[in-house]
Amino acid sequence: MSYDPRPNASGDTLVLSRDPIRINFQLIQSRFDENHVDIDGAAGGGKHKFLQMPEQSSGPTVAANEGGLYVKANTYAGSGNTVASLFYRLESTGSEILLSGETAPTLAAEGQTFLAGGLLMKWGIVTPITNSTDITVTYSTAAGFTAFSAAPFSVQVTKNRAASLPGQTSVAIAVASNAAASFHILKGTETSGGGHSWRYMWLSVGPA
Repeated sequence: MSYDPRPNASGDTLVLSRDPIRINFQLIQSRFDENHVDIDGAAGGGKHKFLQMPEQSSGPTVAANEGGLYVKANTYAGSGNTVASLFYRLESTGSEILLSGETAPTLAAEGQTFLAGGLLMKWGIVTPITNSTDITVTYSTAAGFTAFSAAPFSVQVTKNRAASLPGQTSVAIAVASNAAASFHILKGTETSGGGHSWRYMWLSVGPA
C-alpha cells in the first residue's frame, strides 16, 4: 500500500475513490500507532510514548524565533568513535550544541559524565599518599570511559583525611603535567605530625 495525496480527483465517483481513501486512513493509523498511545479512547490517547528521531546528515535550517532538536552522527575526538548524538540548534540557523555523549554517566567513586556543549567531567580518589611522595593520576580507559581529546581546561584536587588517621597537619599540593591522559599531584612535606596518609579527591573538566 502507498499513500495517495489526492485520492478523490475531480469527477471521480465514490466507487473509484473509496479504496484509495480507505488505504490512506489505514496508513495514517499505522503511522500514528508508532510511539503513540492508542487514539481510540485509551487514557492519554494520542500522546507520545517516547520521541524517536532518525539520524540527520546535517543540522537543519532554523528560522528566527525557532530552535531545532535533532539527532546527527558525531565523532568524538578523544576516542574516534562515531555515535548518533542529540543536538540543539540555536535560532536563525545558529550554533549547534551537542547534548549527549557516547557513553552513559559513570555513577562510581571514579567516573565521568558528559556535559552539554562537548565537555567531559571526570573525577576520582587517590589513596594513600604519604610523606612528600608525588603521584601520577592516569584517566581510566576502561569500557564506558571516553578519553579527553586534549588537556583538560581545569583540574582541581582536594585533600581529604580519613577519620581513622590521627593528628592535624598542613600539606601544600599542586597540579602539574596536565595532559589528556594524566596529570601529577605534587605534595609538599607535612608541617606537623608527619607521615600521615591522605586521600586526594580530584575533578577534571575538558573537551570530549
